[in-house]
Amino acid sequence: MPLQLPRSAIVGAGICVATAAAAWARSLWLAAHPSDAWAQGPYVPLSNAVGWVPGLASFSVAEWVLLAAAIAFAAYCISSLRAMLKAGRGQRLRAFGRRAIPAVAAVAAVWALFMALQGLNYYRPTFAQLAGYGPALEQVRSLPAKKRAARLAELCQELGRRMDESRAALGPVSDQWLRSRPDISGDGLGEFPAMAQEAKSLVEALNSHYPGLFDVDFSTPKPVLASRLLSLVGITGFYFPFTAEANVSVDWPRFCVPATLCHELAHRAGFMREDEANYLGYLACVNSEDPLARYSGYTLAYDHAMNALYGQDQAAWARINRQRSAAVAGDRTARSLMAASYRGPLQDLGETVNDGYLKAQGQSSGTASYSLMVDLLLADPEFS
Repeated sequence: MPLQLPRSAIVGAGICVATAAAAWARSLWLAAHPSDAWAQGPYVPLSNAVGWVPGLASFSVAEWVLLAAAIAFAAYCISSLRAMLKAGRGQRLRAFGRRAIPAVAAVAAVWALFMALQGLNYYRPTFAQLAGYGPALEQVRSLPAKKRAARLAELCQELGRRMDESRAALGPVSDQWLRSRPDISGDGLGEFPAMAQEAKSLVEALNSHYPGLFDVDFSTPKPVLASRLLSLVGITGFYFPFTAEANVSVDWPRFCVPATLCHELAHRAGFMREDEANYLGYLACVNSEDPLARYSGYTLAYDHAMNALYGQDQAAWARINRQRSAAVAGDRTARSLMAASYRGPLQDLGETVNDGYLKAQGQSSGTASYSLMVDLLLADPEFS
């Protein structure tokens, strides 16, 4: 029985599906032949255009887009079910088709736009290759276990020393202030607006070291109103390609926030792999003149390096861990207690979904890919 949809609707749906198929085929080609042509070509003006209007807002447009999308999805499902129930027994299949085809077209269009604004960038050459130390990274990954453990211990020792120094450079700040959540409306040092503006400047500054890799139009990162919900599902921030916004939770201690801001801005620059975003967030922070940003960057690197060391040499891990200053140890304890308060089924679900998403984008390590930044640290000319 014919669906009796307008010809324009059928043609439009066909175009959407064909565009999505082309994007998928392009991703398969890039997976086999990595190229930076898209990330440094069409992606830049396209994402700049998408992010121009949302960038003018002081709030997270992404949050409201996601809320509107969820409401629209629920409303469409309910109205479709009602239409099918109202249709006669012989008309229900046609009613289903009339509702399903626009839905398939919408999903295909969103998928194609996602691939253009984010998905294809998963298949660009690695940052190590673009920065010129790909061979060093390959050497790191081929190290024998014993030598790698020794290198890891040296790395953790140095990162710990720098972390302690940057914490001391903060001066007589209150422990309670440093370990509390930043104010999203305050404009003083250490409050979210000031940290977000500085993070934008820090990531933009990477372009002087790596010309052409960070030349998108960055908007200032946005605080997420539903930060508590993000914490419950185990997320500290997210990049939303449909508004080109870096969105960051303000539900964590001040010293955690700068590294997260720079991590999400690295995604904005087209570096979608989580290990690279972590590493770039670290690089941006530790090159800052602000000791709070440096402390945040070294904390991020130290966390992942120590986690890797624990799996290879627990005695070295314990020795290095005991060397931390009382102030740093207190900060880390306060953060651990906060993280423990969020642990639950929602966080397990969030980690499972994120793991599946990352694997679907070609990151075979899933959520473990965040910690692969340790390889980049070991290959970094400063530590190699």
